[in-house]
Order: sequence, then C-alpha cells, then structure tokens
Amino acid sequence: MGNVEGTLFAAIRDNDMAQLQSLSIERAALHPVVLADAWIEAAKYDRLEMLEYLLQHTDVSPTALDDHKRTALHYATSADVAKWLIKKGAIVTARDVDRRSPLHSAVERNQIEVAQVLADVMVDFDLADAAGERALYLAARLGRIEIAKLLVAAGAQMLARNERGLTTLHAAAGAGQSHMIHYFVEDLRVNVDVRSFNELTPLHVSGSCHRVELVISRC
Repeated sequence: MGNVEGTLFAAIRDNDMAQLQSLSIERAALHPVVLADAWIEAAKYDRLEMLEYLLQHTDVSPTALDDHKRTALHYATSADVAKWLIKKGAIVTARDVDRRSPLHSAVERNQIEVAQVLADVMVDFDLADAAGERALYLAARLGRIEIAKLLVAAGAQMLARNERGLTTLHAAAGAGQSHMIHYFVEDLRVNVDVRSFNELTPLHVSGSCHRVELVISRC
C-alpha cells in the first residue's frame, strides 16, 4: 500500500479529519478500487464527515462495491449514515455475492436503527438471498426480535415461504429461538401448525430443542 493510501486509511480509522484533508486527495490520482475501499471503510467506521469529504473531493460513486460486491450501505452502522447514503444515491436493493441486501446485512449485524431506516424505504420485503432467506426469515433464525418487530410493522409478510416452504416460524423453531416463537404465536397469532411443502410443522423442525417444544405446546 502506497504512502498516500496508507495515510488515507489510517485517517479514517483514527477519525482524523485534518490528516485526511492534508492529503490533497483530489490530486492524488488514487485508483478507483482504493477510493471504493476508502468509501466503504468510512461507512464501516461511521465517518459521515469523511464520507461527505470523499464524495465532494473525489470521483467515488455512492454505489461503489468491495470485493464481495457490498456497498457502503451494507456496512452502515448508524441511522445518520444510512439516511445520508440513501439520499446520495445508494441502492437499498443492492445485492452482494450471496444475494444479500443491505437489509439482510443490518439484520445479521443486529443494527436496529439501520434496519429501521431501510425498512422505511423498502417497497419489497421479498428479496431473498442465495440461501432463500428473506430479511424477516433471517431475523427469526438469528433471534433479532426488535428487528423482526419493525419489519412486521413495515409490512414484511409473516407467512412468506422459502424454496422449501418454510416460514419465519419454522426458522425460529429450527434455531431454537423460543422468544421469537412466543412473539410470532402469542402476539401475532401465527398458526403453530403451519406446514412446509413437505408437511413439516415448526415443532418438527425444532429437533431436540425442549425449550421450543415447551413454548409451542403452551401456545
């Protein structure tokens, strides 16, 4: 890594705006890949001021991709950065190499505020990743109950199925997420006997998870 490049990434990591400005980055002729990586690094570290500076003083694109085809929006860690990126043209339905959207990424990282920003502007909650998981299904499997609640409130469909016909309730049961099952069944009144394409119920996929069996039996 060249001296300018190394200083650029150090400035982002250290949140040193003065150091970034000292680089005269608009004359540094940085490779587009380096600019894209710096842009995404700034998003990862929640450096909104630096994102603004990079956009103003370089040719970086708000839709720049890393090696995994993820955008800065996939890595946003705050509502402010997520909102700003969207305002500047970031694509909320962008897909990485695993077909995951920024919303999938926010769910996986349990970024509740970012997930709310994305849910507020989403018009299609049916985007599935390469494994067939929608954002709500992923939230159910990982036990992200606060994100699941906001996704449901925004219009995500509880009974949407993956390619095997499994629902979000199946996902929660299969992962042993008893608190998610309680929310789905007690609060949302989801049928505990909902069946997959091959007639599996949530109890069938819960395996030997006794906590899940107990929750389901009491519902």
